Amino acid sequence: MNLHQRYNHSKIHKLLKEKLLIKRIVVKSNSTIDVETENWEEYWKMNSLLSNELLNLKMSWLSLLESCYNPSQYKQFVKSYFDLLNSSLLHALKAELKPSCLRRVVGFGSFS
Repeated sequence: MNLHQRYNHSKIHKLLKEKLLIKRIVVKSNSTIDVETENWEEYWKMNSLLSNELLNLKMSWLSLLESCYNPSQYKQFVKSYFDLLNSSLLHALKAELKPSCLRRVVGFGSFS
């Protein structure tokens, strides 16, 4: 791993321990990254269609963080995420959910 890769890895690793969600990663010309984050409420600016799923996901996400990513916490976290993803897709198919909301759901899965 070169110096830039170590820097980038360290930056992401530290962020994953905080109660922040990764919104965007930008690769700079020198191969290092800038990471844009938001707190839970800022990230999930959604309508009430997904409020139950988001509450369940938040609780399991916080449990995972507080346990320092203990493997025993992953099952509930993954289940909560897929419940949210499933509900999001069903609402999107009925045109009840904006594409930007669906992008946030998929983005969350990419960075968590």
